[in-house]
Order: sequence, then structure tokens, then C-alpha cells
Amino acid sequence: MHIRRATADDMDFLWEMLYLSVFVPVGSPPLSKKEVLDAPDINLYLTNWGRSGDVAFIVEENAELFGAAWMRMFTNHEHGYGYVDDRTPEIIMAVLSSHRNQGIGSSLMSSILKYATDQKYRQVSLSVDPANKALNLYERFGFAKIGECDTSWTMLKTLYDCM
Repeated sequence: MHIRRATADDMDFLWEMLYLSVFVPVGSPPLSKKEVLDAPDINLYLTNWGRSGDVAFIVEENAELFGAAWMRMFTNHEHGYGYVDDRTPEIIMAVLSSHRNQGIGSSLMSSILKYATDQKYRQVSLSVDPANKALNLYERFGFAKIGECDTSWTMLKTLYDCM
């Protein structure tokens, strides 16, 4: 298993990961891929990919893709559920259900946080439903709840403290 930067050839997989990143509570009816990816508040996480600040990492082994993590900058006028401010990138992540609980999410999070740190971002954010098992992963990596948006928590991780 190795992690690499995503390329334009990976866009279909990133869209698949975006669909998988949407949390559906146990007992709720599944959402169709079209329903999810056509929603403006969801597709903004990948629409017009390649803007300044867009970066994604993919986990693969023997040409099989298992998961992805990416980050994107937003503005107060167009933003995702984990928006904090115009200088804080939001992280989105998903792993194929058949490959969860194998350390892939941790490896992806390590990669994206290293990249954000190397790029001198002061902090990063994300959004998670508190019933999502991924919450434990995010807390292990030092993300803390700073607010709520609909049914999701906005979480923040400080990379550099300004004195």
C-alpha cells in the first residue's frame, strides 16, 4: 500500500469517494449517488477541481484504489460544512468500506496533515456527524469540535500556534 498525490486521471475515483464521505445514519435509507453528487452543498467539494489550494492523496496497491483525502479552500460566499474562514482548508476523506479499520484512514490523515503543515497552513478543518465512527480518528489526530452545522460538527486542528 502506498499513498500518492492524485492526478486528473483520478477524478472519477475522487467523486466516488465524495459520495462515500456522506454519512448516512444506521437505519436511514441509502441515498442515491446521483442525489448526493447533484446536491450543490456536496458537489462543491470537487466541482472545478484544480483551483489554488486543491490537493488530494490516494491510497493504492497494485493499481487498486482504496481511499482518498483531499483539502480545499473555501470562501464565506461558497463553503462546505466544515468552513472556518477563508484561510483554513477543509479536509474531506473516505475509505472504501471493504478496507476500513486497516489503518488507511490514519495514513491518509497523516499525509494530508503533513502536506498542510509543509504548506504553512495555520490550521485545518473538517465536518463529521458525531455518530460517524471516523470521529474517533479525527479526535486521535487532535481535531476538536468548534461548532455545529446542521447535524454535523465542525472540527478544527491547529498546526501552528501564533504567538
